[in-house]
Amino acid sequence: MKRNINNPSSQQYNFENFTSLSCDMITKLVNRTCFMELFKNLTSQAGTSNQTSVLLLINVDEFRSINDIYGHSVGDELLHRLAVLIQDTVINFDLIKYYTSSASIIGYLGSDEFGVFLPERDKEEGIRLAEEVRQKIEKTHFAGIPISSTVSIGIGIYPEHGSSTSELLTKTDAALYRAKEKKGNCCHLYLSEDRVLEQMHSRLEWKDRIKNALEEDRISPWFQPILSLKDNQIHHY
Repeated sequence: MKRNINNPSSQQYNFENFTSLSCDMITKLVNRTCFMELFKNLTSQAGTSNQTSVLLLINVDEFRSINDIYGHSVGDELLHRLAVLIQDTVINFDLIKYYTSSASIIGYLGSDEFGVFLPERDKEEGIRLAEEVRQKIEKTHFAGIPISSTVSIGIGIYPEHGSSTSELLTKTDAALYRAKEKKGNCCHLYLSEDRVLEQMHSRLEWKDRIKNALEEDRISPWFQPILSLKDNQIHHY
């Protein structure tokens, strides 16, 4: 039996199904999986054109404390407002200054982090946009949100800081960690001396990701019971 590809209801279902798989429902940005796929594809294209590109990792300062004090509904609303502000700033940057270049990717990477990939941009442009985003967030007080917010931003340059997506992501993560070390509300471009942070930060990042995944019920842990040979009773897992 042939499928009717012209069926509007079928097309609507496919679109909604794609959206639910690729879009984060709180921020309305592409989710981590979709962002990483687009990021990987664009870095591959950049590698063939010898163009530099920029990766920004944007972390909301003290977001966990905001959630704990004001509740998850306020935290979710803050993420949504920040997503709109970041998206508007990046789109304006693309349209006004670099309308002939490839469009940027903006995604919500989970927890308190956003990602922006700027294809065909140089170091100075990346730093300028990062600082523009940081300053706008610092100066904006969102209606209905009882607290102002700031962000820390790590900046990595392709291919200078990594010729693969994993290497660039790791080094940009290290730059973000350095920015947060400076008490937040700042931007930091990856430097060679940040290399010592990479291994340590990678361990901390995975620890935090696993903890967040457990808290959000995205992992179902199974524990192996350990029995004592003396009494055949479970003593620990």
